[in-house]
Amino acid sequence: MKKIIYLIILSSLLINYVVPKNSRRVPGGHTIQRGQFPYFVQIIVGSEDSEGLFKFSDCGGSLIHPQWVLTAAYCFKKFHMVPPEMFQEGWIRAYAGTNKIAVGGHYDLNDPVPNYQTITKVHIHSGYSYRLINYHNEYVTNDVAVALLARRFLLNDFVKIIKLADHRAQLCSEGTIIGGGTIDPFSETDSTLKYAHVHCRTVDTVSLRPLSIRPDVFYSETKWGKGHSVQGDIGGPFLCYDDSVPVQYGIISIYYNNTEAQTAITQYEPVAKYIAFIKQFVPDVSYQRDFRSKKKHRQSAQATSRAVWRELSSVVLCIKVIVDVMLVTV
Repeated sequence: MKKIIYLIILSSLLINYVVPKNSRRVPGGHTIQRGQFPYFVQIIVGSEDSEGLFKFSDCGGSLIHPQWVLTAAYCFKKFHMVPPEMFQEGWIRAYAGTNKIAVGGHYDLNDPVPNYQTITKVHIHSGYSYRLINYHNEYVTNDVAVALLARRFLLNDFVKIIKLADHRAQLCSEGTIIGGGTIDPFSETDSTLKYAHVHCRTVDTVSLRPLSIRPDVFYSETKWGKGHSVQGDIGGPFLCYDDSVPVQYGIISIYYNNTEAQTAITQYEPVAKYIAFIKQFVPDVSYQRDFRSKKKHRQSAQATSRAVWRELSSVVLCIKVIVDVMLVTV
């Protein structure tokens, strides 16, 4: 009887670890295992609205140096720059090393458990500008910023640096995006970050061209709810893989909808265009000079299996403990 009870416990453990709960709650998105994208950063931005009410917004980003995050300028300056006191009082934070969403109420800002650093200063590209064309359309240029952290992140298996693509790197036909934004703000919110594979497009191959065209950006187009960026994902990385090595090629910028086709069209800033700007503040940034392969660059099975194995290591330990107990009771 005891053996049967132990087997039931073991089965329960395996189910809980191997089959993640709500792994498909965001349609088309795949649940991230901790350590799968160790360079991804979540940014919480505190500010005041036009009525003087305190609020939080969230963005994505990528760790390009232990003390620097690459993200979108839009996260800190839309019509007005985030007030300096928000930086001084520690209301601008960068979270790393987790697969849990650090926004939307899942983490209390005063919770000491999540791995975060405060952002003390942000450098926005001098050519950045934002314009609201109408309720459904925005126009933004040079949507790039680098954020300085108060302290360095400690690099480990769950927190790492991402390489950037320079002008000689070729854009992959299919890349990976990461985020934790909400598609439906009135639905139950998942607590886990997601990633999705998206196909690259040009302004001539999207189903609906933007009202104001920029020739230097690239796009992706995805059916609603099938793995596209949403509010809260802006600033996150667009990744290509070079022989299993992740390289950041783009930064998620604005997006708009084609209601007739029921698609979301995302605009990305090409990282290669901004290498000189980034190196002004982060001179020792790591970047990839060229790609050795012109094929699609998804995350390799080897990289994924490493992340999954880290998550399953505790299962192995549980199995060993249960087996030891069973042997003792025999």
